[in-house]
Amino acid sequence: MTKDDAERIIKAILKGEKLLERRAHFWARTEHRPFTVQDVDRILRRHVLADEPRRDETHGNHEVRLDGRTLDGAQVRIVLGLREVGPCSLITIFDRKPPKRR
Repeated sequence: MTKDDAERIIKAILKGEKLLERRAHFWARTEHRPFTVQDVDRILRRHVLADEPRRDETHGNHEVRLDGRTLDGAQVRIVLGLREVGPCSLITIFDRKPPKRR
């Protein structure tokens, strides 16, 4: 999968033409992190691909990392599992800024 393929699939997700499932890992993380599904939607619309899609043989998809900002301006990364056929997965969301050292 190329970056162009990934962008095409993300556009299909945004148009409602492709399903984006939220994995249990995502829901577990959002319980402990200050991010929402609305933040994910914003990042899907306004993102930068962090690197080339990587094949994940275990899950049968391509892992894609998207960098963007939440509604309140936090710099975050979301990780998606993209597929040409079948539903895609929202794996996780996390803060990209390292914590401040004391």
